[in-house]
Amino acid sequence: MTTKVLELADVVDFLHPMPGPMLLRLVASGAASSSEEFARLYGGRWELQGAWWPGKGPGLPEWLAENRWGRCQFAPSLCIVPNASEVAASDVVAVRFPLQLIAPERLDAVAPDSPAGFGSYDDMATMRGRAGLVALEQKRANDTLAYASASAVDVMDRLRGLSAPPSLLVSEGDAVVAVWRLSERHEERPSPGYRLTGEGMPVTTNIPASRFTLLHHRLALNLGGDVNAAARMFMFLIDCPGTRRQDISNGRGLPPVVTAEIVHENTFTLEQLEELAIRKG
Repeated sequence: MTTKVLELADVVDFLHPMPGPMLLRLVASGAASSSEEFARLYGGRWELQGAWWPGKGPGLPEWLAENRWGRCQFAPSLCIVPNASEVAASDVVAVRFPLQLIAPERLDAVAPDSPAGFGSYDDMATMRGRAGLVALEQKRANDTLAYASASAVDVMDRLRGLSAPPSLLVSEGDAVVAVWRLSERHEERPSPGYRLTGEGMPVTTNIPASRFTLLHHRLALNLGGDVNAAARMFMFLIDCPGTRRQDISNGRGLPPVVTAEIVHENTFTLEQLEELAIRKG
């Protein structure tokens, strides 16, 4: 387990120790616009693709500083060419686990309980004024919604206790992302899918998904993750460690900072993760 504060380059190097010529997909998004960049490892440094000499372009720290106004994310799977749909052979499996919200404070109602109603128009006017003030206070309480930090701790503790714990955990503020490193790369090819019976036997099915896609789906389903995100893994993004989530509320405090933790350096086969995806309890 790591004790140092991990940055984006540390996480990418850990997930992809030998990326070769593959490209890292980076996405910065804000309230009104978004941008997409691709970076390649050159001379031990991830460098953005562009019209400059190799080794002279901006790196990951410069990209993060330039886009600190928005949400900065990276794709766990590398790409063959600068295109999100051209994903290379994958060496990681990632699942997102959404966190719970802290319930807002509920203020008492101001309408009278008397069956006789209002004694005068002045009483009604007073009640309406109080109701307006209470509505403003309730809205203020609703706007201070925050994600429960204890929920993130519980999710991460539960994931560490699995028979095949994830290699990396990323706390995004509103979710926790678990990433398993694979012992060998797996190429995602569209093919007739399969499903697992109650006894764990694979049988053919008409679902247009490959073994790799179904693994993400079943992991999310069995472990309580985000099934919708698992269904579109080629578009899956993880928030960059060290960045601040300006797009979500943290009550009256500052927006949360994305953190990452290396749990272990082991790798897994698809068969090990498929067993985890069907294991009960």
